[in-house]
Amino acid sequence: MQRKTKTRVIAFLFDKQDFVDELKGLRNTGKVCSKRDDLRIGLVTDKKLIKKYKANHGTLWFPEGSYTTIVLKRYDGRYFHHDLLEGAP
Repeated sequence: MQRKTKTRVIAFLFDKQDFVDELKGLRNTGKVCSKRDDLRIGLVTDKKLIKKYKANHGTLWFPEGSYTTIVLKRYDGRYFHHDLLEGAP
């Protein structure tokens, strides 16, 4: 069954060593949810690519002064972001 609603998540981790537990949790979540057609999770750890995305999307995707964030695009097209330095959302 293919659903019409789709949710996309991109995690930008600028310094992987600072977020070992979060990275492990994200990978486990991705594995558990891999069979869902309506949900996709991406992981970006390339520092140059993260800087490029921040330059393009600014505060829409990244909190002020941070390069580490999780971006959620909901099925209705709305974007949300959460700075991992702030702890759990």
